[in-house]
Amino acid sequence: MNAKNKKIVRIRDLRQLGLEGGAVATLENSSQVSLKKDVAIENIRGYVQGEIRDLKLRVGYKELYPRIQTITRHDVLVAKRSQSGQLILTGQGFTRKEKRK
Repeated sequence: MNAKNKKIVRIRDLRQLGLEGGAVATLENSSQVSLKKDVAIENIRGYVQGEIRDLKLRVGYKELYPRIQTITRHDVLVAKRSQSGQLILTGQGFTRKEKRK
């Protein structure tokens, strides 16, 4: 793996950020989702039995990944989407844990 690929965010990184806690991803429509261990939680408003209520929508990382623009954790920018469309780590606020062999 070359140095360029080491900076690209992977789904495994999203899971690790969710496990460590405090991570928030901003999507392309400016809404924010909080990252958890297995899924992301998006707060939306919707109708339930004719009433408008606040709902928590569970979104899988696989379908969420292309919509993410930035990721922050504890007010530190962890990753942002580049001009080429790749989600790139900034080098601050997150250290990738490699798999054991």
